[in-house]
This record gives sequence, structure tokens and C-alpha cells, in this order.
Amino acid sequence: MSLEQSDRCKSTASGCVMLPLPSPNCSTKLPPFTSSDGLWSWTIDLHVVEVVQQDPNISGGYRIKVFCTATDQNDPSSERAVTWGGGVRFDELDYDSSCELSDGNRFLKKQYLMDRLVPFRNYLHEYGFSYNFHVIVTQSVPIPEHPKLSASGPARLSKSLCSLFNSGLMSDVKLCSEGHEIAAHRIILAARSEYFKVKFKPEWDGDSVAIDLPLPVLKEMINYIYTGDLGDDVDMIKLLIAADRYLVTDLCDEITERLPQSLVSQNKPAASVFCDLLKTSVILNSSPSLRSIALQFFKSHRDEVLQSKDWAEFQADNRQVAAESLLDMYNLPD
Repeated sequence: MSLEQSDRCKSTASGCVMLPLPSPNCSTKLPPFTSSDGLWSWTIDLHVVEVVQQDPNISGGYRIKVFCTATDQNDPSSERAVTWGGGVRFDELDYDSSCELSDGNRFLKKQYLMDRLVPFRNYLHEYGFSYNFHVIVTQSVPIPEHPKLSASGPARLSKSLCSLFNSGLMSDVKLCSEGHEIAAHRIILAARSEYFKVKFKPEWDGDSVAIDLPLPVLKEMINYIYTGDLGDDVDMIKLLIAADRYLVTDLCDEITERLPQSLVSQNKPAASVFCDLLKTSVILNSSPSLRSIALQFFKSHRDEVLQSKDWAEFQADNRQVAAESLLDMYNLPD
């Protein structure tokens, strides 16, 4: 959806003309005045009314009624409402001879009477006449947007890095696990992992690194480092432990977001799921992210866990861990 902002556009018609007056008690319509941008026009109707005084000692006079109609030049038949106003003034009179229509929402093609009658004593066939009319239109205009990068840019980058990894081209380090070697690039590993950033200091002159992970888990972690993609069938618990150990922060964040939903969807009682998580985190003792997820899961299913046989058995075998976990769970912020 494109963003918009309001923009007030003003069209104006102004000038001075010699104005032919109609005969007393008659009316006349003047040629239209067109705005400078050609978008709008105004038509003036003049009605001259003779004023008859009852007192013979007081001379009569005349009043001019000024009517005005606005028209959209691009849509002359339109009768919609727009904001317009203006005024006229008889220049040759020696007193205030102006009459106005204040800015307001008015219909097009409809005649409006100016706010006062202009009096004059001596009837002349022509008067100097000044006019000024304007339309104010509020339009919605697009806000210029900054050029956006192609949505496929990140996908192309991921594909290119994956191709580079698979080819082994320009690799400068080998990651070793379970008797296998994986060719990789130090600069990419260092960019994605604080562990490798520290490992590959300028003074490091090795060409291989022993990785304490099962080979399938290492492959999944390296695939994420190069592509940013996390597959659907990965063992997220083992991968989270690996990401914690080798400080791949983005991978930790993504698994931390996805794993809780995966735990809920398992066909196992919540107590059994939690106790398995807690046992894993205790055995490895190297994944704060996993323990945090376990405690959050504990809090969400507290009553079910505390009343379960699984929890009772876990407490019996791991009294200190169970006590610490229970205390930490209650100390979690709401």
C-alpha cells in the first residue's frame, strides 16, 4: 500500500475590469473569470435594486446584489462541494464597497449571494470593479518512497554463498568432526560466529579446527551460517546447543522463537517434555538458551508438571537441579 499525505492546492482568479451595470431592478450576468491555472471559473450575476424612500426629504439610491457561481473547468457539469471563496469591490466609490464570501465548503454550479449589498447614490452605467476568487482543494498525493532493494536480493546472496560453500572454492580452513573434514571460509565463519571471530585472529596459522559436534549437527550449523536457512526437519534442540556453544547468535534467536511451538505440538505430556528438556540441559550444562526455554515451558505448564509422576521421579533423582529450576521458574518475569 502506498503512503499518502495531504497537499492543499489553491487556484486563484483576480483582476480589475470596467463593469457594466444593469438597469435598475434588472440583472445581468458577466462573462466568467477563469483562474490562472485554467482549472476553475467564476460567474458574477449583478442585481441592481432601486431604493425608494418614504420621506420625500431623503433622496433614494441603489443597492447592488452580487451573486457568484463557481465551475470546475475539467468537469463543467459537476455539482460537488469544494472549498472556495472570494470577494468583489467597486473601486470608484469613496466608501467601503466590498462584499465577500468567506472560505467555505460550497457546491459548484450553485449561485451564492455575497454577504452584503453595496449601496450607491448615483447610477452610472459602468463602474471600475476588482475581483478575487479562489478554490482551495485538499488532495492526497503519494509520499515519495526510497528505492527498495529487490526482494530477491537476500535469496540470491544466500544461493551464491551456498554455491561457494559446496564448491569449496577459495576455502582456507577445514572443520573436523567424527573423522570428516568440511572445507569452509574463515571470513564467513568469523562474520557469523563470535567463537570463530576470536579463533581466527591474525596470529592464528592453523588450517583446521576440531569441532565437538556430531557431524549432522555441524553440517546443519554450517548450512545456516552460509545461507541463513533453517530446515524443517532439523533436530532443533541439538542445533540450539551447538549454536550456544559456538556463539552463532542468529541461529540461537531463530530456534528460540521456533522451538516452543514445536514442543507444544509434540504428542507427549507437557511434564514429560519439560523433564526431558531439563535432563538434556543438565547433562550438557552448556546451553543457557535451552535452559531458558525449558523454564518458560515449565512456567506455562506449571500445574500439570508439578502434579505429574515424571516431575516426582525427576525430583527424586535430581533434588538440587529440581529445586533450582523451581526457584528460577518462579523468579521469571511475567
